Amino acid sequence: MKVVFYILFFCCVIPFLSQENNNLIVFYGAIKNSKGKGISSVSVGLYENDTLLEKVLTNKKGKCKLSPFTYGHVYKIKFDKKGFYSKHIEIDLVKNYNSIKSSIEAKAFLEPSITLIKNEGGSDQRISKEIGAIAKAYINPNNGKLDWDYNYNKKTREEVEEFIELWEVIEKNEVLKKQFEIYTQKIKAAEDKLVKAELENEIRKKELESKKEKDSLLEEQNEYLFSYLESELELANKENELKEKVLLKNKTLLMKKELNNLKKAKKIEELNNEKKIQDFILKNSQLEIKQKDALAIKKERELFLLNKEKTLTEENLQKQKNIRNLILSGFGLLIIFLTYVFFSLKKSRKSNAIISKQKDDINKSHLELQQKHKEISDSINYAKTIQTAILPQTKIIKEYLENSFILYKPKDIVAGDFYWMEHFEGKTLFAAADCTGHGVPGAMVSVICNNALNRSVREFRLTNPGEILNNTKKLVIQEFEKSEKDVHDGMDIALCCLEGNRLSYSGANNPLWIIRKNEIIEYKADKQPIGNYRLKKPFSTHEITLEKEDVFYLLSDGYADQFGGEKGKKYKTINLKNFLLCIHREPMVKQKKLLEKEFESWKGEYDQIDDVCIIGVKI
Repeated sequence: MKVVFYILFFCCVIPFLSQENNNLIVFYGAIKNSKGKGISSVSVGLYENDTLLEKVLTNKKGKCKLSPFTYGHVYKIKFDKKGFYSKHIEIDLVKNYNSIKSSIEAKAFLEPSITLIKNEGGSDQRISKEIGAIAKAYINPNNGKLDWDYNYNKKTREEVEEFIELWEVIEKNEVLKKQFEIYTQKIKAAEDKLVKAELENEIRKKELESKKEKDSLLEEQNEYLFSYLESELELANKENELKEKVLLKNKTLLMKKELNNLKKAKKIEELNNEKKIQDFILKNSQLEIKQKDALAIKKERELFLLNKEKTLTEENLQKQKNIRNLILSGFGLLIIFLTYVFFSLKKSRKSNAIISKQKDDINKSHLELQQKHKEISDSINYAKTIQTAILPQTKIIKEYLENSFILYKPKDIVAGDFYWMEHFEGKTLFAAADCTGHGVPGAMVSVICNNALNRSVREFRLTNPGEILNNTKKLVIQEFEKSEKDVHDGMDIALCCLEGNRLSYSGANNPLWIIRKNEIIEYKADKQPIGNYRLKKPFSTHEITLEKEDVFYLLSDGYADQFGGEKGKKYKTINLKNFLLCIHREPMVKQKKLLEKEFESWKGEYDQIDDVCIIGVKI
């Protein structure tokens, strides 16, 4: 096969309208084979003084892009792929830089097209080694633009053409050598077949003997397995019986408690009735005493009257009649009072019976409410199980975000907040989301939004955070438009894509905080939710280069909005930032515990007002 090696370069420089302090070079490369077809998965490395600054792989079309690099340095860009000869180009941004610094363009684009030749294992070591850069770029002193060193490139091309001519001669010799090797291999293979046939006869004899031993061992193994399964079934049956007994025991204890409560209530009613009867008897005895006293007074007066009957005048007789009338009226009043007490007692008994019936009805309705409450609680607990199932597992999070923590505190059994993760095409995507509301309504919205995020990555194959949020918003609106009523629910979210030390971020109302050198850098989110909103514009994506010891946080608003403290006020975002600055040097596991302790201390006796979700990652 004829090996053709050529290099085509072209450079397109597009200056900005105004000059900036930080001059940048943007590299777009296209890697091809000798037939002009793009080569995928070529390793493209950016070096300075043999120190690797960045490494990327070419896509299916053989194209790649490196992060912007600056003037005032000498760079080397190396191209490597297994089965191909590695090559590199040199970019000298020091030469002529200081002399024409003021006239250098603010931003330039370098777009070379590079051809790699396959390494067929030839004997010419000159081609397999890097004799130097295959091309050089420098700052043109005439116009201050980035340009190629065409004299150097022409000399390199001529040297490569000499290598190709030499390689054609070597390749013809290699073809003859390969044909001889194939012939000797065929002779050796024929000899090996004879030896192999003799060995196979001996192996077959041994296999027949070992087969009988294997059959006996399999029978013993099956018997042991059968006995083991029987013992496992017996243990499972015993465990089920014990569980049923415990449930029956708990039910009987509850019934006994309810019976004891009813007996106590009846005893209290009986004691109240006995007390009323005793009060009535006391009142009757007091009336009888008064009657006896009245009769005694009457007898004394009658005796007095009899003793002085002769001396009494008509006026005294009239007074006696008046006294009798008074006594008779007193007896009448007494009879009326007793009648009133009798009917009052009868009425109280009827009211007690009504109250007892009402109490039974209340107890019955209370039991029904308890049953309904239990059914609702069971349903919500099952919903929690479903929601937990859609959250990423801890082992998956630790696999891709080893030095991280997730603080997740739902307000109710189920939550509107959730965290999300997906690993796709060598990139780790993760997010902290806050759906409208909390509890069951918030959880239902979270399931729709979680599904939309999964579809955006798995079905639409998106990895750019801004594009993912745009597509997720579209899918969520499509789901809500199926309803006959207007649905204005949605989701606030902070979404990141991590690849090496490159972090991409996009947010809907939820920001990204990075702590670097004891200072917080805040990347603000777009002021719009995922859902129906009056303003409709694409979500922006922030590209960030992380440094060692950087710590970044994604969070919902539940922590900062919690009421508490001595005055019952909100915790506020500024206090949360200051607290994170105090603890960001601690290990991530300890940071989570400190955040939980601070939250509970601030909340105190106040109720939690919203779901809480915070993700922390340390580089």
